[in-house]
Amino acid sequence: MESNFSKYDARFPIPRDLPVLLALQVTFEPITLYRPMQLFGAALGLVVGVPSRPDRDFLVHLVEGSGHQQLVRAAVHPYFKNFENFVRRKNRTTGTTKRLLHARLGAQEDELDVLVHGRRDGPLLPFYVNLFSALEGLFMRTYGTVTIGTARCRCCGADMLDDVDNWWHEQALRIDRGAYRFVDRLLKVALGAAILMALVKCDESIDPARLRDLAAPDIHPVGHWIDMVRLARGLRHDWELTVGTGDHPDGGGPVPQGRINKWRSGQNLLPMERAQAMMAGASGARSLKQALIAARTMALAIDVLQAAAETPGVPIRRTIQELVAARLAQLEKNLLTGAAALSSRSRSKT
Repeated sequence: MESNFSKYDARFPIPRDLPVLLALQVTFEPITLYRPMQLFGAALGLVVGVPSRPDRDFLVHLVEGSGHQQLVRAAVHPYFKNFENFVRRKNRTTGTTKRLLHARLGAQEDELDVLVHGRRDGPLLPFYVNLFSALEGLFMRTYGTVTIGTARCRCCGADMLDDVDNWWHEQALRIDRGAYRFVDRLLKVALGAAILMALVKCDESIDPARLRDLAAPDIHPVGHWIDMVRLARGLRHDWELTVGTGDHPDGGGPVPQGRINKWRSGQNLLPMERAQAMMAGASGARSLKQALIAARTMALAIDVLQAAAETPGVPIRRTIQELVAARLAQLEKNLLTGAAALSSRSRSKT
């Protein structure tokens, strides 16, 4: 699959640390996991039993299928260590090494130099992670613009749509506060992205109805997405989606149904490269890509809640997904309430 990074790697047109990228970012709250995450593993950079903030690189993982450093490694292979030393200024980069990097990436010297930051630790390419973090912040602020402070109680002035803690406390399952607020944020970002992309008439947009379809608890979100792709391509069987998508020169035969079932059920994470190949030739492929990101987002929400549930064992997937679906429905209801309040306020001013 062609990642967003590979689209930049020949030109690198984005400067480092643009103020707008930093201003849009919103800090994550600490999360405590009680058991390892099953599907996304260490993507959040969290250690069981240690309250800590998620690594923002998980946003790259959601969209691209792996963290940004893995994408960089693939783009600059076999000169990854040279590239790392160059951008972190770990040692003096020779002219020969620069020429190799320029040739590998197809970049001019000044275009490559903009990536140098000299930081020994942290993201290898901070601007790249900042870009994803800024987009996430933009989508979350879009949701907040419609819901924060738009519907207040006439008696006490409280924000009636600020219900995150109350809603989760009403549920039978006890979840770490940082974890359920993280999941709330994921769902708000998904709704905010749907709103904003629809407003700008983006052909990649998906509406809240499709988000509801993906969250329906009868099937794992990725299973719902596979069904969407199969229908878009006019196919009857899952295995038909995988013909010619293998790693062999001839494309390879179909993937065994047992392996597909593990992707459908959320036992294994569907590789992004395989998902991209499944969409090839489908009608509305750009919209399906956004639906895939939404499905992966909901899969992450389920994974986090299962790992952060204060229970003796891992709650079953359906129980957790019912929570995700119910919360998504409530957030969408809050969104409509906020929009109606804004509309009413606008009419009263005119």
